[in-house]
Amino acid sequence: MIRPPEAEGVSFLVTPSDAEIVIDNAVSGKASDYSDERPLKIPVGEHTLEVRAPGYESYVRPLSVSPNAKRIEATLPRKEEPPAAPKEKSGSVPAGGASPKTL
Repeated sequence: MIRPPEAEGVSFLVTPSDAEIVIDNAVSGKASDYSDERPLKIPVGEHTLEVRAPGYESYVRPLSVSPNAKRIEATLPRKEEPPAAPKEKSGSVPAGGASPKTL
């Protein structure tokens, strides 16, 4: 009787390549650490995959690992920076609309 493997290899092709790979809330390393030649061994079954990097939106999805090797490809979009608060110009009317008084 042939038993299926208990863990299978998953490779990653991710931009940015230094993004962290997180499986079931445990950091496994950087995406660039795991290629077709050196895949990440993950137990067969259902998992949660997160790919994250500072300044980028996280990629989160369910991951079903079967006895067939697979490759995950993802490009993380950059986070949008909130708009800058308007700067007060010198000589402008202060908040509340009242002009400064001169004595």
